[in-house]
Amino acid sequence: MGRYKLGKPRKTSASGGSHKAHRVDASRVPITWAIPPWERNEKSTHLATRIVHEGGGRVSFLSEPVRGDNAVEALADLMMGPGMPGSASGLIGVAVRRGIDVKWFAEPPLYAEEISKDEWDVSVYSAGVTLFSLDDVLTLNDRLKKQYRIR
Repeated sequence: MGRYKLGKPRKTSASGGSHKAHRVDASRVPITWAIPPWERNEKSTHLATRIVHEGGGRVSFLSEPVRGDNAVEALADLMMGPGMPGSASGLIGVAVRRGIDVKWFAEPPLYAEEISKDEWDVSVYSAGVTLFSLDDVLTLNDRLKKQYRIR
């Protein structure tokens, strides 16, 4: 299990456990694909799980299959697809794992607990996971909108 504080940039930390999620700084990843993942005619390659604060201490995990050659492309597919645009209301972060796993889809091995306002402790009970904070998601979203001239 890896534990991560997701909040403002550079406040991420990890501690103990048997599985450590990979963190990616979305502001530093180059956008170099020839065909954007959301325009590709291919099968899904990853599962993206939105970690959402519903209020009153309740957290939900919403998983969907996405396409891409890596976790950043998979996140871009999620953001540019029909399920994500426009609203980041309540979003804590996004966990991305390669492959389609029915068990993960039904019940992702994640746990999120609020530490303080806008800071969350997210535990990952699976190997091979990339974890994106809300700031990572918003940064990549801004970059995609700018690059593809989307309002």
